[in-house]
Amino acid sequence: MPQEQAQRRTQEERRETTRRAILDATLVCLGRLGYAGTSIGEVVKEAGVSRGAIFHHYPSKLDLAAAAITDFYEQRFERLKQRLILEGGRDLTLPKRLAIFREDIDAWSPVGFEIMIATRTDPDLRREYLRRVEPRTAEMVETYERMFPEFGKLESPELMIGVVGAFLRGLTLEGSDGPPDRADRLFALFANMVAKSV
Repeated sequence: MPQEQAQRRTQEERRETTRRAILDATLVCLGRLGYAGTSIGEVVKEAGVSRGAIFHHYPSKLDLAAAAITDFYEQRFERLKQRLILEGGRDLTLPKRLAIFREDIDAWSPVGFEIMIATRTDPDLRREYLRRVEPRTAEMVETYERMFPEFGKLESPELMIGVVGAFLRGLTLEGSDGPPDRADRLFALFANMVAKSV
């Protein structure tokens, strides 16, 4: 019996390793090719797995892309939660926590922007992604409010978190084509404004 359990665990680990390789490869393809250019064939090449392995886990490109996008945002959210809650990040000043949020958005922006475009231009993908993420929405909002407890004083903490996210995404674009220090100066001004508003 223990040998069967060990073997089953090994099979489960192999399945998880394959699934992880497929999701990671899908994100690479989305970032490089966009949703329209990403195909099962491209993911097969990137992941080094067979088409059968992909279809075993995901029956269509839509399912594959929605799973990869959901996984991408969940991993990003967990990393941010680790830094801003579990590692004592709440003890940092508000501008320092906003700077960590900014670093996170900058790090994922190339893939993140392609995902945003895909979910805005393909209604089926957007619906499938929202269906998958909906069960965790309330938990995510509550966690963001724990990351930024100062926003609890406002009429709508959730809306302020949205404002911060929107600004930081825009700042990433601004930083890509402006003078090197412009994005930093804009961020400092924004962080100061946010701190004064709460």
